[in-house]
Amino acid sequence: MQPKAFAVLACLLAAVPVSLAAAPGDLDAGFGANGLVIVNINNQQSFPAGLAIQDDGKIVIGGTNGPVGARDFMVIRGLPDATPDPAFGNNGVAVTPVGPGEDVARDIAVLPDGKILAVGSTDLNGGFDVAFVRYHPDGSLDGTFGTGGIVIAP
Repeated sequence: MQPKAFAVLACLLAAVPVSLAAAPGDLDAGFGANGLVIVNINNQQSFPAGLAIQDDGKIVIGGTNGPVGARDFMVIRGLPDATPDPAFGNNGVAVTPVGPGEDVARDIAVLPDGKILAVGSTDLNGGFDVAFVRYHPDGSLDGTFGTGGIVIAP
């Protein structure tokens, strides 16, 4: 590169506003509201535990929702722009009680057929067992999986 061309390029780069150059780790202001998304689910405590991105860019989050001692599995699906997916569950949210006590989802996976599998634990009679919940792509429970979409393994 010629010294004169390099000087012109350096001046042009210096004129670029700093706000256009996001540093690694900065929030993506184009995602949600200034890089943040807050989802209120039944005015209850919610704890995300797993994240998956579908092939179509939809965001799937698995976790737990509800009061201490009576939490349930939770799956949230958002569109790529972070808005709730109206085609999933109740405005993008599916909450599933697994057992009579504390149900804690720990991870989530989108399966090749588009179904969603959440895994975690459930408190049955004072002891925790492994629990799996499988959902159809629309957020309804997959009745062909276990009992009504739920499998509990000691």
